[in-house]
Amino acid sequence: MAELVRLSRPWLLASIRAQTFPVAPVVARGFSSTSNHDRQTGPTRSSRQKMPTLRQPSFLLPSTLVTPPLSKFPRTPKEFAGFVYYIFKARLQAVGANIGAKIMSMPRTLLSRPKLKLGRSQAVPTGKALHVQMSEAVAAGDAETIRRICLPELADSLVASMQTRPRGIRYAWQLVKYNSTVSYPRLADFRAVTMPLPGSTQTQIVRQAVVSIASTQRIGRYDDTKGGTLVPGSERTQDLVEHLVLQSNVSMQTWVAEPWKIWGTINESTYQDSLDIEAGTKLLYKRQAKGV
Repeated sequence: MAELVRLSRPWLLASIRAQTFPVAPVVARGFSSTSNHDRQTGPTRSSRQKMPTLRQPSFLLPSTLVTPPLSKFPRTPKEFAGFVYYIFKARLQAVGANIGAKIMSMPRTLLSRPKLKLGRSQAVPTGKALHVQMSEAVAAGDAETIRRICLPELADSLVASMQTRPRGIRYAWQLVKYNSTVSYPRLADFRAVTMPLPGSTQTQIVRQAVVSIASTQRIGRYDDTKGGTLVPGSERTQDLVEHLVLQSNVSMQTWVAEPWKIWGTINESTYQDSLDIEAGTKLLYKRQAKGV
């Protein structure tokens, strides 16, 4: 199955971890954003809430999808049709999951008003705001903000990387502009699913949104031991398309959602991804049938 390795602000983070500033470097095993290179991303973990503690899944929700442009679809008719079917099925699953979550929050009858508010319309503006906050916080070495807006595993990796920066070196990040504003930012995927609470018979709702953002970003490195001057050759500007994953828990006792937090980023889905996922699903069913 295609490995999902979670990243965030890859070129920014890599510049903090190393003295050099390569263009679009890889931090872990993937590349969270898409410039001229396509990569993947993955994992994360818990949050909080009451009775019992709500925990965030350490994986993407099933069938999460970022549809690529038509130019990146398979060329052969068979593969093209297979990929279209995969996308259609994933979208149908998302719609079904969202409707199911709303129905579950109805007090008594189907005529009752659902208590669950999915917050779909707030996902894009929230994603844009968190995208900027995280980038600025990583550059500034602001661990408190990182832990507040990112899920624990991502926060831990970012903070650990920030702590390795050389003394006296300061980083500055700037959002120069948003690009392709007719198409971006946009909501690439949105779903809410029921997940079991670890160590409990109760369940929770997990909301997940994928917000696609196209932007031009600039980062530079400054040496405070030399009066805060820009380190020669350290400033870089890059155009990126990023697919930011947000997740949030919802208590099924109160139907109150926790604030969105950053899970990481993923890349556009590919035909090979669909084959890997289908193969993995079949293998899982076989193991379940055998009681493995």
